[in-house]
Amino acid sequence: MVENPLQHSMGAVNVGTSVMAIKYSGGVMLAADTAISYGGMRKVKDARRIEKLNDECIYASSGEMADH
Repeated sequence: MVENPLQHSMGAVNVGTSVMAIKYSGGVMLAADTAISYGGMRKVKDARRIEKLNDECIYASSGEMADH
């Protein structure tokens, strides 16, 4: 008998995809996609993944939007 069997999620999860930053001589360019998928379906087309915190700090995230 197995005490802690391996479990898998049976439902779809809202996930994000890509965030990329490039440093160049004039500064840093930050880019992110804007789609949120639910399983195999695009649920949201214009989600904001980049937030300006102040004049010197920008926050970006990918993955589960609930964690953003």
